[in-house]
Amino acid sequence: MPLSQANKHRPEAVPFSLSLEHYLELVTWTGKAIRKDRLVLRGVEGKGALPQHLIPTLQKLALNEKEWLNTVTHFHRRFFRVAGPVAALKQLSTALNLHWLKGVAAARQVYLAPASV
Repeated sequence: MPLSQANKHRPEAVPFSLSLEHYLELVTWTGKAIRKDRLVLRGVEGKGALPQHLIPTLQKLALNEKEWLNTVTHFHRRFFRVAGPVAALKQLSTALNLHWLKGVAAARQVYLAPASV
């Protein structure tokens, strides 16, 4: 079943609207960038730096482009059971009757605060 049809049956599977093309582009670039021989140094422009056309994709996902590779590269050190914005982690920990979930500090770094209305 194509991804677009699967999302119609499971809308919670992809909680954001992002075209398959943009998603695959971000995943492809991320995979290439985290290879040891092409690892991007934070704050350094040039070879391996996040392409300008991908920045709006991360912004649409409310992700800090400067922390993206660090988060992906060290995902299991930063998160354990789940990953998401701080509010979502707190809501889930309450629902699971847990005092905390690993990843709140990392979530503050990588997820952008929602814009106040």
